[in-house]
Amino acid sequence: MALSNLQQKELHQAILAYFRKHGYDEAYESFFQQTQLHPEQQHENMLESKWRSIYQLQKQIFQLEARNKQLEEDLRNYGKGLKVDASLSLPIEPAKHTLQGHREQVTCVAFHPIFNTLVSGGEDTTIKVWDPESGRFERTLKGHQDAVQSLAFNTNGTILASCSSDMSIKLWDFNTFQCLKTIQGHDHSVSAIQFLPSNDVIVSCSRDKTLKMWDVASGYCQRTLQGHDQWVRQLDVSPDGGLVASCSIDQTIKTWNAKTGECIRTYRDHEHVVETVAFSSLKADEFLDQLFRVSTATSEDSEGKSESSSSSSELIANLKKNLAALNGPREEKKQAKRVGGRYLVSGSRDRTIKIWDVESGECLRTLDGHDNWVKKVFFHPSGRFIVSCSDDKSIRVWDIAKNFRVVRKIEESHELFLTCLAWNRTVPMLASSSMDATIKIWDCRA
Repeated sequence: MALSNLQQKELHQAILAYFRKHGYDEAYESFFQQTQLHPEQQHENMLESKWRSIYQLQKQIFQLEARNKQLEEDLRNYGKGLKVDASLSLPIEPAKHTLQGHREQVTCVAFHPIFNTLVSGGEDTTIKVWDPESGRFERTLKGHQDAVQSLAFNTNGTILASCSSDMSIKLWDFNTFQCLKTIQGHDHSVSAIQFLPSNDVIVSCSRDKTLKMWDVASGYCQRTLQGHDQWVRQLDVSPDGGLVASCSIDQTIKTWNAKTGECIRTYRDHEHVVETVAFSSLKADEFLDQLFRVSTATSEDSEGKSESSSSSSELIANLKKNLAALNGPREEKKQAKRVGGRYLVSGSRDRTIKIWDVESGECLRTLDGHDNWVKKVFFHPSGRFIVSCSDDKSIRVWDIAKNFRVVRKIEESHELFLTCLAWNRTVPMLASSSMDATIKIWDCRA
């Protein structure tokens, strides 16, 4: 397709600006004589910027082609022999790559929701973009004036949000890597940030003891959520976007109505600062429902019928049958609408992980095993596992189906304390960051 006259003019001006900037004087004079155009300041970096955009698009195309090829192969092999369930992939040693580039500790990592790309933030005030497959560094985003504390993508990966100890939030166009806007309003360091599923609202939390909800388009603060007595360390948004969970130095977890900003419930059972909190997915709900409902029902049945000769399997079968009969079609219809978020998992400086019933606020289980502060915890995409990391330098995987038994443990994963974990939903891969200023990429296999 031929370029329009305006496009041709801009291209020629960009070429002239490139020649002039890099000292190709003869080429500049020759091309100027032919075009009789004068490049302006806006054309100074246009050619290089366009080239970088083309490179990024080519990379995305290659990734999509590779993904499509894999899907075609899976389709051809469907039903041929025993297949491995990739959803049950867990991290394996040794680390595939150790990424070095930050000058100080790495505070946060996040994977792109669609493409195999990783971003990291550090106390050196920068955001870095990496290719986790090759371990190659791609670019640095600069703009914050203090440590970058958290990173989050919107659902289609077009916008990256970052927050910092400089009390600001920045939104970045992830195609051009330009800062779209800077949002300010918190009175202290901004600890964590996340998009609502609708992509039109961002939630942030801060050392100023508040959470704030921001309109993405305008950058205006829609509401401020107040209730914590101390620094709010981290937050998470429920899968349907209806609830926000926050955890704090005040040793509590709170859930908030995302529409009204009302504090719905406070969860108190940790004995120290709560560092991390995450909602369950729909798949995790299914595993946890089966574990807690069946165990409770079996316990009650055995107390009331101690002389019964029924086996555990018969009790569970009868329970399921009775539940199905009681619930009927209405319950099935209700279950079909669920999107997850019935449970919360939290990690604390008291070295424990706790599982909570969101509706009742009850602590259902406490997991002991880490020897130091728990810094990050989340539900595995399969719903079957909980993944955690700690200042004891270990990464642990807890199997819900096996009553939370640790089924994978990576000891001494970093030289210093871990700060964050992120799961890659594009390719089975885990990223960990540390105070040792490195990021490690861990391949995951079933």
